[in-house]
Amino acid sequence: MVTHSVSAKINWGLRHDVLRIIYNGAILPILSYGAPAWIESLMKKHNAIKLKRAQRMMNVKIARAYLTTSYEALCVLTGLTPIIIELESQARIYHDTRGNEKHEQYDAPKHYSQWNHPADALELIKKNRDENTRLRYIRMAAKA
Repeated sequence: MVTHSVSAKINWGLRHDVLRIIYNGAILPILSYGAPAWIESLMKKHNAIKLKRAQRMMNVKIARAYLTTSYEALCVLTGLTPIIIELESQARIYHDTRGNEKHEQYDAPKHYSQWNHPADALELIKKNRDENTRLRYIRMAAKA
């Protein structure tokens, strides 16, 4: 009987990948709603603490960590961007793409199928046991 209850405690609750999907799909959009309008208010510490508290609770559940684990360590363990950095990024993207302010040009991320292959960017010139291997960079525009 004891092993059965211990097994139930270990497996109780949702898996971490499911919790991550819930966080990214439901909680983060709610927390970031209208962020470009109120991002300046995060300069006050008490406002930032409230958002960190909400993310920390979810990070504890995802990582299945102790409640005494620090916020920064939980972000590293779960691989989630800290909420303040995420909101600043979303606000910057909004202002660069749709806002009236003039910022630097926004470079949208590419789908992985459009990434350059590393073998196309480097060419092996010489390889000896005595010397180090030398590589020469090839410009992608010249090959295209």
